[in-house]
Amino acid sequence: MNKLIAYMALPALLFASCTKAPELDEVEAGFAERGALPEVSIDPSSVVVDEYAQTLTVNVSFKGVSADMDSLELGLLSAEDAGFVESYASLLETPEDGTYTMSVHVTAGITNYVKAMAATTDGAVYSDRITVSVPDIPWYYKVAGEYVGTFGPDANFAGSGATPFENHVVKVEVADDFSTVTLYDLDPFIKNSLADDYVSGEMNYVTGTLDLEARTITFPSNGSAGTTVGVPGYEIVPISSYSEDGYGLASAFVCTFSEDASELYLPWYGVLDLQENLLSYVYSEDGITLSAN
Repeated sequence: MNKLIAYMALPALLFASCTKAPELDEVEAGFAERGALPEVSIDPSSVVVDEYAQTLTVNVSFKGVSADMDSLELGLLSAEDAGFVESYASLLETPEDGTYTMSVHVTAGITNYVKAMAATTDGAVYSDRITVSVPDIPWYYKVAGEYVGTFGPDANFAGSGATPFENHVVKVEVADDFSTVTLYDLDPFIKNSLADDYVSGEMNYVTGTLDLEARTITFPSNGSAGTTVGVPGYEIVPISSYSEDGYGLASAFVCTFSEDASELYLPWYGVLDLQENLLSYVYSEDGITLSAN
């Protein structure tokens, strides 16, 4: 089980006090009240890295585990910073003494830091930290399963009272041969318009051709620049300009990934109501930037 954990670093606070400092035996007695913690070690020689799966596997040993340890967790942590301010964690389902082969997420193309840990309500202990340089991989192996961002209106629609769709999540599926990409739950206006009739995965999606060199997805056109999204009555259309005569359409709907696939850029586009032959919503003229979720 992998999960992302964020730790908050708190500054140490100094308090002035007129009370007598505790004696050594009082301090030791305070420590004695806390329960024992397991011993934790990690075997650096057993490290195996799969940069394509972005996982690290290593042997981790725990000793001194007891059934009466409160809220015991044994696990493996990885982070992109040596201080583990934000880290991924892989936890043992059944915490017991022994040596385990554990895997945790690592990020390709950078230095990662890894350590094992044991934690109870009485505190936490850690193994030595190991440093691993994970080889880089082509950007298209880094494409995330979800991207999230705000879909705001362009100046014209904002002036008419249109409000943004915040924290909208687009699901991404890349073909095994990297030839195509499908974006699910693509448009927030369409999703909101259908309300209870909306079925994720069965509508509001489009498959485009992936250009590995340009890092782009080009959506198919129906001949008039519009792209169907599996929802009767709606199309999405790329926009190139706006004047007093209305909107000018671009020749193709093209999305672009950042170099490390951490972001996905959507172009200036609008939602076309086919029955009314009107644009129901037009998004920002600067395009939309979505971040890997």
